[in-house]
Amino acid sequence: MRRSFLDTIGELRLFSERVALLGIGRVIHATRPTTIPSSAESRASATLLETMESDQTW
Repeated sequence: MRRSFLDTIGELRLFSERVALLGIGRVIHATRPTTIPSSAESRASATLLETMESDQTW
C-alpha cells in the first residue's frame, strides 16, 4: 500500500511530539528537587515516566 505524503507528515508530527515529550520528561526527571516529594507527586511522576517509557515503540 502506497503511503500518501500527508500520512507521512502526520506520522512525523506525532513522532516529533513524542520525542519532545520524552525530552521534557527526562529533563524534569533529571532536575527534580532533592527533597522528598509527596506520595501523590511521586505516584504522578512515576506514572508519567512509565507511560512515556511504554510508549517508546521505535
